[in-house]
Amino acid sequence: MLDIIIYYNTVAAFRAVTVDTKLILNSLILLLVNSMGKFLLILSAIAYLSQTAIAQAQSRRWVRVMSNAQTGNIHYFDVDSLVSTTDKMGNPIHSFDSRIVFGNPLEPGVYSAIITVQVNCPERSIRTLRFEQYDSQGSIISREESDNDWYTIPTPNTPTVHVMNGFHTLACKSNTNVVNR
Repeated sequence: MLDIIIYYNTVAAFRAVTVDTKLILNSLILLLVNSMGKFLLILSAIAYLSQTAIAQAQSRRWVRVMSNAQTGNIHYFDVDSLVSTTDKMGNPIHSFDSRIVFGNPLEPGVYSAIITVQVNCPERSIRTLRFEQYDSQGSIISREESDNDWYTIPTPNTPTVHVMNGFHTLACKSNTNVVNR
């Protein structure tokens, strides 16, 4: 019986200390929030924006289109970025991001690029809307918005044509994960 009383008193004392510790910690947190409200608000905003950027970066699903043995370049297609629209004539237009990892830097410090591409399926034409360059760490170096003219995908057997045909096939023949806008 004495063991039970000692155990009960020990547990009660521990609970009292725990409750007092929680009250002290809560008081300190409230004091910190009141005195550093703006700082914490800014810190929270930075944390939220960082999580959003990380989530966007992680949501990419790159599919390898091809690699070029001569240049060492590897071309990818982001399945999750595929968006479908129509042009004035009602033709399906598919937009998506493509990525090139350069075998040799394109320019000093440029190791990869992400290009937003549009494909007009029935007309077998392609154009770029945005070109971003990245360094070896994956940090963006430059970004250029463009509204280039449509370029008809040629038929000669060249590595560039293989990439364009790969993009055309993935964009126009794939019905999965297409967002209509």
